[in-house]
Amino acid sequence: MGRVAVRASGSFNVLTRQGTLVQGIPARYCRLLQRADGYHYAVGPVWRDEAAFSQCSPSPLLSSSGSKPEVSRS
Repeated sequence: MGRVAVRASGSFNVLTRQGTLVQGIPARYCRLLQRADGYHYAVGPVWRDEAAFSQCSPSPLLSSSGSKPEVSRS
């Protein structure tokens, strides 16, 4: 995993966590793991246990309780 620089030719340069620069990797060998959109992503198995999911408490950041009245929830 690392950061990429995209070329018009369709190949990438990848900077690894260790700081090694790997040049000219074809796009067919790359897979998108995370977008730079401010969200966090994880790689792993998909969790499909709906019963267990319904028992989880909501994240304080996602809860609508305690929100300011002037904030729209649309």
